[in-house]
Parts: sequence; C-alpha cells; structure tokens
Amino acid sequence: MKRKIILLLVTLWISIFIISGCSMMPHLNASAQTVIDTKKELLAEIENALSSGKTKISFVTSDLDQTDFDTLNQNIEGFYGVVKEYQIKSVKFLNKSYVTLNCEISDNYYVEKAFFDEEDIPEEREKARDLYEACKSFLTSLQSKKRSDYEKEKLIHDYIVSNVAYGYPGGKKEPEGDAYSAYGALVLKKAVCNGYAEGMKLLCDLSGVTCKMISGTADGEKHAWNLIKLDKEWYHADLTWDDPEPDETSRIMYPYFNVDDTQMKADHKWNAALYQKAEGNEYNYYRKKDLLCEDYKSFRSKCEDILEKKSPNSIQFMVKDYDQDTYSDDNLQFILRYSGASSLRMQIAGKTPYTMLYFKLQY
Repeated sequence: MKRKIILLLVTLWISIFIISGCSMMPHLNASAQTVIDTKKELLAEIENALSSGKTKISFVTSDLDQTDFDTLNQNIEGFYGVVKEYQIKSVKFLNKSYVTLNCEISDNYYVEKAFFDEEDIPEEREKARDLYEACKSFLTSLQSKKRSDYEKEKLIHDYIVSNVAYGYPGGKKEPEGDAYSAYGALVLKKAVCNGYAEGMKLLCDLSGVTCKMISGTADGEKHAWNLIKLDKEWYHADLTWDDPEPDETSRIMYPYFNVDDTQMKADHKWNAALYQKAEGNEYNYYRKKDLLCEDYKSFRSKCEDILEKKSPNSIQFMVKDYDQDTYSDDNLQFILRYSGASSLRMQIAGKTPYTMLYFKLQY
C-alpha cells in the first residue's frame, strides 16, 4: 500500500562573495531565469517539467530552503518521473539560492509520447516498449466501439482488478522496484498501490478519460489511488482496495469505485488542499446499478428481485445499516432459497454506512 519514495541526492554549496569590481554575479544570474518562492509554485513547475520530459529544472529562490526540497517526491504525482537529486548554490548577502533539480523521466512519459505524438520510444527504454505493447493490446478491445467515459473507466477498472495481483514481482520488496509502476501492473501483472494507480492513470489517459493520482494514507499506511473526472465532477477510485487478497481473477468488486470525499474519508486520508473536491454521485457503481440499500428491508427486496430473474454466480450491494446481527447467517438464508445455490460465501468491505456485501454462490 505504500507509495514509492525516492531518496534525493543533495549537493549543497553555501557561498559568501565579497564584491570588488567585477564579480561572479553575471554567471549566477544567467544560471536560472525562473523565480520560485513558494512550495506550490515549485510543485507546479516540477509537474509541468516532468510532463514535458525535461530532465533538468533550474530556478532562483529567496524563500525556499533544503527542507522544502527533501520531501519533493512525496508531494508530486510522480507519474511522469521523479526528482533524483538537487543542487543549491546559496549567496547569503543577496539572500538568494540558485537551484538545479535533476530528474528521471518515467516509462509512462515515453508511452504517451508514442501514442499521442507517434514519437519513437528510445531503444534503451525496453520497459517502455513492453508497456506500450501492453497498453496497445488492451486499447484495441476498448476502442472496438464507441463508449462513454464511464464505460471506458469501468472497463479499465475491471481489467486491472481482474489481471493484476497485489504484491511484488519476483516476491522481493524493492523500494524503487517495478511493483510501484504501471509497468509492474500492466506488464508483470504484479503491483502495489502506486502501480495500480499508475496503471489506471495511463490507460485512462490513453482512452481520453481525465484521471489523476492522489496520495495519502489508508488505515494509517501510506497509500495511492486515483481521482476521475466524469461530466465535470470528480470521483475517487481505489483499485487496490477493490482487489483484496487473496487474489481471485473472477471476482470484481466496486466498494471504492467512483465514490465521493465523504465516503472516502471513512478510511482514507489526504491533503485536501492539494486535490480537487470529489463530490460526484451519479457514477457511483452501486447508485448507477440501483444496488445501494438504505436498510436490510431494501437489501432483501433488491436481492430477491435479482434472484427471481436469474441465477448469478455472484451478487453485490452497498448497504448503509450493516451490523453482524442484522446481516447474520440466518437472515441471509433466503439467498439460498431464492437462488437454488447449495452454498454461499460473503465478503465485506468498507465501513458503515458504506459497507459492501459481496456474495459468491455455488450451485
């Protein structure tokens, strides 16, 4: 569940110049044209540079210091790359610092350039080429007919949840390994939360669905997921938490698919000032499918209606009044009677009043 954190290498020069006639000032002034004095401006500059494939960012600052640079990668999306190291040249008597950030561009950047601008992927970026082919294969089926953004998003969600298993490729945890990338999710089929989120964003970008990555914590652990924009409204989508362990390829659940801020705050935390407000409801899966239940009576009525028409291998609902007594084994026996199934297995996700009940039926 932990998001990738890259340790920065630092080169720091604290210099005090005594001016006598000509000095080094012309050289220093030429080394950085951009002035950045707030953390917000800095993060925006980095995101813009990485999305443009730039490997070096230079600027001058009067207000930022080393503490602002040490946590850069924890505050940027990281989809297009990361800051690998920074250099600071400080001129105390001018109260200015000349900063250079050296960046590493991700495979995602090269894949998107290949799709959108038909640029060749550099020969040495073998993983980017493999990732491109994996995306191309999926998009061929996605684009076989005209679909709405919601339909495309749901197909991407279902594809990742069905084909990716939570964990580390090769079984070995590496701080900067493939598990944290779209390559891990879409090529190796093994990833942790950051890999799920990158895979989701990459396929959404290539499909024309507006998607961002968001980082915070979930149940107290560092975590990453996505923000999706549909019809001018934003939603949270956490594919990692929609794909619980042990992995089952035939099981697709939607407890964290297109939910609003209020529901997400039940077990996720993030810096709301850094992200758009997610207030959409229309495209929440359970609302859209009329599977949102106010109480047990509503749940039972909807469940009976479904089972009278067909015998599904699984059914799922979002209920607002879940507790173990109300949804006890005895109170769920009607599912076996109506479906004709021989056995029933229930899985629970989320917290009241946003509890998902997933039933696997065996005939």
